[in-house]
Amino acid sequence: VSTQSTWGDTQRKTTKVACTSVANISLLAWRDTLFAKMFATAKPTHAMPYLSVGSFMLRDSATMAATFYGAPIASLKLQQKYGWSRNVADVTCAFLVPGITQILTAPIHIFALDKYAHLEKSSALRWDKIKQEFPKVALGRTLRVLPAFGLGSLSNTNLRRLFAASERDRNWRRTVAR
Repeated sequence: VSTQSTWGDTQRKTTKVACTSVANISLLAWRDTLFAKMFATAKPTHAMPYLSVGSFMLRDSATMAATFYGAPIASLKLQQKYGWSRNVADVTCAFLVPGITQILTAPIHIFALDKYAHLEKSSALRWDKIKQEFPKVALGRTLRVLPAFGLGSLSNTNLRRLFAASERDRNWRRTVAR
């Protein structure tokens, strides 16, 4: 039963991440393309480079993978290795893991926007731009994802646990009543 339960949970999570990723990542890349065009300081006349769109997709894939896979794994490690309570580990990881991911992916975000704005810029100049913009972009992106990916993910997980427990309780009562 334990193996089947774990397999079912893994299969559910993988399906959820795959479906969510296909929908969200393509829509987010499209949105970021529109925002880049609307808010560019110098309006480029060329189309958004595929490398920029791919960079947006990579950034968003990392955020979703960290939220749906990384945070629960980190929470479990904190519980097993350091004796943290489930609630404290879940809350900590639900906020920290997506936030840290934004810090790690901020250079990808800056690169994507800079590639669109300046197609022919040298790698040295592009790297200088990434270093210059990194602090404010990393902070802004981290603060932006905390409500949706931190609080939203935590709420979703706790509600799912509550509903699953309620369903198990109803099934148990039906079995006992027979």
